[in-house]
Amino acid sequence: MPGRSVKIISARKIFPGLRSFIGTTLRQFIPGSFMKINYLLILVVGMVVLFFWKGSTTVTHQVIHTHRIMAQAVSDHDPDEATDEDGIKAAQEMEFENTRDIKLGYIPKARLIAAYKRLISLRRSDLTTPAGTASLSWTERGPNSDTVGPSDGNIRAGNGMASGRMRAIWVDLSDPSYHTVWVGGMDGGLWKTSDISASPATWTPVNDFFADLAVSSICQDPLGAGKDTLYFGTGEKSFNLDAVRGQGVWKSTDHGVTWTQLASTTSFYNVSKVICDSLGNVYVACIGSNLAGIERSTDGGATWTNITPSGLTANVTDMKLSSTGRLHIICGYNNKPNPGYRYTDSPATVTPSTWTAPVTPFPNVQYNCELAVSSNTVYVLPSNSSYQTPQIYKSTDGGANWAATTTSPPAASGTNDLSSGQAWYNMALAVDPANDQHVLAGGLNCYLSSDGGATWTQVSTWVGSSLSYVHADQQTAVWNGNQVLVGGKDQSRA
Repeated sequence: MPGRSVKIISARKIFPGLRSFIGTTLRQFIPGSFMKINYLLILVVGMVVLFFWKGSTTVTHQVIHTHRIMAQAVSDHDPDEATDEDGIKAAQEMEFENTRDIKLGYIPKARLIAAYKRLISLRRSDLTTPAGTASLSWTERGPNSDTVGPSDGNIRAGNGMASGRMRAIWVDLSDPSYHTVWVGGMDGGLWKTSDISASPATWTPVNDFFADLAVSSICQDPLGAGKDTLYFGTGEKSFNLDAVRGQGVWKSTDHGVTWTQLASTTSFYNVSKVICDSLGNVYVACIGSNLAGIERSTDGGATWTNITPSGLTANVTDMKLSSTGRLHIICGYNNKPNPGYRYTDSPATVTPSTWTAPVTPFPNVQYNCELAVSSNTVYVLPSNSSYQTPQIYKSTDGGANWAATTTSPPAASGTNDLSSGQAWYNMALAVDPANDQHVLAGGLNCYLSSDGGATWTQVSTWVGSSLSYVHADQQTAVWNGNQVLVGGKDQSRA
């Protein structure tokens, strides 16, 4: 205990007194002659007794002293922690003994790396050589199509085929028949068909070994005789739980035969749109925490300049280029502060401070929006705070002034919803470039207007058999001659 000590008396000090006490006591009971004869023997016995008594006292003192030290150590540390430390140490010692080389006396870490590389090599060899697959029987299960299930909706029990959600559709500029189409799937890569008019169309995967298969947007340089330069961006713009992160932009200069990841774009994780203008300049809109905003490249993707409008959020949800050369952008997602819509007639030279704001804007730009452009006619499908889309807006002067269309598709009406509260995640809007009165809106179901938004007609359903079946969750739509191509969660339809 603190403040106490144990006092030990030396044997040299107590021995003379003990000897006198023994002698006096023995004289009272033992005759003198016998006493003289055995006195020496008695002294020897006394010394033996003293020796054992001294040893016992010393051991007691050592035990008390040791206990005091251990008590102090325990008071400085948590008992459970001390127990855990002993357990961890024992486990580490056991791990060391089990993995060390007996001859060397230590763990040869370099051998572990070599063994891992060897294992990977064997696995790859087994999967790619005939010997590794000769005994297996394979059946193609997709993802390549979608079929109507028992409920006239989506097959959910694991027995259906689906192509994965598609956010990118591009009609090849070099095909005058408009039959060659490229599509991108989220984590499904890049696909191509040479005849979209066929039913069903035959799709070919371009490459299954891109470093990132989350193709979110595709564009093509209009310059050159063969229009051989294409780009695609990667990463999802929405923050769904299964969203796939991108790794930048890929480029092809041989019409999609081979592709190269642009080293300058590896930080572009969530690409919402990639666009080429008539001069061959490339624009990339991004959304996300790593890099957000609008980047422009005038040298084919070698270097980039940020041209995000000053004072607005850098989360760019949509970007569309009109045939007039005007570039339209939406800055705003998930109720982030400082949202806004802007446009410019000089995208090749615009700076963050030279974008143009509308005179009469549309509301709810801060949640999520989809644009559709045909010359000077622009439509926008904005989400409200409940992620419904109750109203479509239209501009007939290139985005300077906006007004609500006469009517809009029902945002929430059971299985006939346009958005059903999912506008944070999926919405689609497309306008006929040859007739700006024809516009299609998608979300949960598709609605078509032939009079510029005055009236709307439901043209597809994802549940029931009264209309053409198109799976829910439309992600993008592209007008292609007399077709409308719709990319959805599990397929693309025309």
